[in-house]
Amino acid sequence: MANKITLKQIQTFLAIAETGGFRRAGERLFRSQSSISAQLQQLESALGVRLFDRTTRQLRLTTYGRDLMARSRKALDEIDFAINEIRDEVQLRKGRVSIASSPSIAGSRLPSVIAEFEQRYPDVVVRIREAYSGDMLDLLHRREIDFAIGPSTLQVGDLVFDPIFSEDYKVIIPDAYGLRERPSVDCAEIAEYGLIGVPTAAEMRRALAELFAAQGVTLRFKYEVLHNSTVLQMAEAGLGIAILPDINIDASRLTRCHVASLSRPSLRRTVCLISHKHQAMTPVAERFADMVREQLPPVGR
Repeated sequence: MANKITLKQIQTFLAIAETGGFRRAGERLFRSQSSISAQLQQLESALGVRLFDRTTRQLRLTTYGRDLMARSRKALDEIDFAINEIRDEVQLRKGRVSIASSPSIAGSRLPSVIAEFEQRYPDVVVRIREAYSGDMLDLLHRREIDFAIGPSTLQVGDLVFDPIFSEDYKVIIPDAYGLRERPSVDCAEIAEYGLIGVPTAAEMRRALAELFAAQGVTLRFKYEVLHNSTVLQMAEAGLGIAILPDINIDASRLTRCHVASLSRPSLRRTVCLISHKHQAMTPVAERFADMVREQLPPVGR
């Protein structure tokens, strides 16, 4: 079996080549001249070539020595760079966090968390993708993101759902409808007017379908749009009733609608930090996840 070449031998060779002698190489590496000489001999033996032409007065690199020096220096520089990058990430001086978030979270509480994280760690890059539940789980399975933020869904064996907070879904009712004074409404009353909803890929659509089916009521959508903000604006225009997570509703900004509760039964969701069981988070991703857990829940949740 060929002799193994070690990193220590390469470092010794470079020290000799860069300082021009065994004594100075020993001083740089805090080793004896005999140790330096032995390391070089082992390296040359393993390679089967001489790396230096020796005279009584100087050492001169051979052709093999010059080639090995150039390539070894580049390789060690890359190793040093990688080590420094890791240390910077561990100390949160730089790095990258990639997450996915449901639109209802990305469009409400999450921006303020990102802003504070960016202020604390300005050289860490945060990448965010808005996605519905199925797409988020796919991104996690493909290891394209560090974690996701979204509603709890059907449990998947290799994913971890860490609850952050729970909230009710609320009903936004145009004042022009006959339900203006009602603090709560049921599925049958909502169905008479028709709903404004988000795409079927949203976890909320699945939850509403199950709720209405359990009450024996047909779930009917008059309009389907992409964003919760559009849902609110269309409800404000009197185009239908909307059902949204409480976190997305600011009743003080509604001028032609009022907010009511769902009754018999109510509908709640739990927002989770979702991660892959077999994917360790980087230090910067773990720090951002901690801030999400601390700051995402609305006050009092």
